Parts: sequence; C-alpha cells; structure tokens
Amino acid sequence: MLDECIIVNEGLKVKLYLDKVMVDEFNRSLGNVRFVWNNLLTEYQKTFELFKQHGYTKLKCNQTTFNTMLTMLKKEYPFLYDSESSTLQQVYRDLIRSFNG
Repeated sequence: MLDECIIVNEGLKVKLYLDKVMVDEFNRSLGNVRFVWNNLLTEYQKTFELFKQHGYTKLKCNQTTFNTMLTMLKKEYPFLYDSESSTLQQVYRDLIRSFNG
C-alpha cells in the first residue's frame, strides 16, 4: 500500500476574460460588499458600546442578528438588491468568524 503514489492537484489557475458589463457588475458587487461590511461593523460596535454602558461586557455575534441587520440595510439602501444575496450573507459570516474566532 505504501508503494503507491497518489498525485493530488492542489490548485487550478484560471484566467477570466471579462467584458465591460461583467467588470461593472463585479465592481458594483465589491462596492456593495465593502458597504455592507462597514455598516454591519459600525452597527455592531455601537450596540457593543451600548451594552458596555449598561455593564455587559460580552455581546455574542450570531447569524440571526446580522441577517436581520442586513435585511434592514437592504430596505434602507435598495441598491443592495442588485448584488447576489449569498455574497452579502458571506460578509456577516466573515464578521462573525472575525469576532468569535
């Protein structure tokens, strides 16, 4: 068994050739991701400060809270509907991982 050699492809290099419409869509999506990240982070920090003022030192990040915050952001800023929802949801998953991780 140990004499056998297994070769695993560790990566795949891909080059994309995007037209102007795809580049614009990609840039809009990246901008929306940054916008959501900054807004969710700001709102979380404000909430944490409010909790701290009342003697609570731990505020647990969870998916339900951030999903509600994202829904509220989308209602306030309709341009976020132009982005793929899973992309924006990944933002709060990354935030949760950064806080709890």
